[in-house]
Amino acid sequence: DLHSFPTRRSSDLWQRQERSALLAAFSSETDMSHFALEMPQYGDVWESAPHADYGGLSGGITQNNKRMLSPNEFSHMEHLPPVTVSVLFSLPLHPSWSVESGISYTYLYSRFRKSDKLDYRASLKQHYFGVPLYVTCTLWRNPDWRLYLTGGGAIEKGVWMNYHQETLENGNIIDHGTLIKRIDGFQFSAMAGAGVHYRLNQRFGLFAEPRVVYYFDNHQPMSIHTENPFVFGLNIGLRMQFQK
Repeated sequence: DLHSFPTRRSSDLWQRQERSALLAAFSSETDMSHFALEMPQYGDVWESAPHADYGGLSGGITQNNKRMLSPNEFSHMEHLPPVTVSVLFSLPLHPSWSVESGISYTYLYSRFRKSDKLDYRASLKQHYFGVPLYVTCTLWRNPDWRLYLTGGGAIEKGVWMNYHQETLENGNIIDHGTLIKRIDGFQFSAMAGAGVHYRLNQRFGLFAEPRVVYYFDNHQPMSIHTENPFVFGLNIGLRMQFQK
């Protein structure tokens, strides 16, 4: 098994065809600044037709003398670290090599502020599901510790986004609107990193993986990944070993 540190020789482990699974939490931070938004109003929900250029700006609209802004029009943008939770399974190919794949969920959150004649504040939430594929190479191991390199990529599908804006006057909310929309297209990324694993017992271990991820320009909605595609992060979690 490439994700545990047993006392037996790696060739013996290879014959036993051990497998491992891991549950990982990943967070990182960057910046952003582009999004396209068209918002005709239908009650309290703002719908948007698909837009081919997510790097452009359609602008807001005026409704009853109250303006619904696009995220680009705000003077202050703040992007919280994205959080990804993954369930991955590892298949050994060689005593020092393995392949990992599974499913991941990513939550992206940004908030905006603008002060003019009125005060505006808004939030943008996005939800992605993805399938990563990584190759891992063990560099060194002993009965309790293992050092390794890992690299590969992922394909992610945005499920939906939720954009909510409030208009305030003298601290009181006088208007609000919400856009709920499907996210078109796919997000592709490439990853490279290193990792350390510590064995707690025969079945469980802890790991940490500093990594760098590059997000390709795939015309996705504004997010922490679109403005600064290079992300430095830390992948941490619990690894469980099982065998047959």
